[in-house]
Amino acid sequence: MTITTKRMRELKEMAEQKELEPITLEGLNEALYSFKDGTAKGLDGTGPRFWKRLPEVGRRKMVDLLNNVEKELTWPWQLMGQLVVLLGKPTGGERPIALLQFPLRLWLRCRRPLTRQWSKSQEAHWDHALANSSALRSATLQKLRVELADLEGVPWGLILWDLTKFYDTVTLGALIQHTVKRKYPAKIACLVIGTYLSPRVMRQNECYSEWVYPVDGILPECGEACNMARNALYGIVEEVTMVSPRCTVG
Repeated sequence: MTITTKRMRELKEMAEQKELEPITLEGLNEALYSFKDGTAKGLDGTGPRFWKRLPEVGRRKMVDLLNNVEKELTWPWQLMGQLVVLLGKPTGGERPIALLQFPLRLWLRCRRPLTRQWSKSQEAHWDHALANSSALRSATLQKLRVELADLEGVPWGLILWDLTKFYDTVTLGALIQHTVKRKYPAKIACLVIGTYLSPRVMRQNECYSEWVYPVDGILPECGEACNMARNALYGIVEEVTMVSPRCTVG
């Protein structure tokens, strides 16, 4: 048994003791209509336009399905396969984007108010990856601090650390521990990380890879990737700022 498998079982046992307010038809409709019709499609080949055409009885069936998924803490096997598209960067290289099957995206959108509430509870003065913020704003603030220190004659040092392919380096066993420690909703963590363990197929232009069976890594652009990164990183940054209170991380 791997560490990830063991910790997934422990997380599932914990999640079984937790309750979430059931997803409602109103919540599903709100989530569904928050998507743009032109949203890219995953392996299921469906998008918002398709699901918006469902009659009310069909949408109620989807509500029942998503609530049953949360009760069983597992996805139907038909949804356990994700598409990762490789997009070219202007400066060279490629950037992977995960296109989840639409029922998974719809569920994540239904639970977004809950995960946003968790994210807000975790906000720290050094975290600039927030709503209405940007990398440019963060860099400008760092530059301002450096210039002010220089004008005041205060010794300063600046470390610029760019993590290459950070999402791929996150071990899921450790991520599970971090979600528990930071009180991220256990049921959502269980289903999100279960998605990370599902088989993937890579696409570039019109070429598709063989199935890839991951053991680690966060799916980029999965809907909860930023919150999973927060779970993985916040503990480390908190320790740095605790040991060196004058250290500014941003």
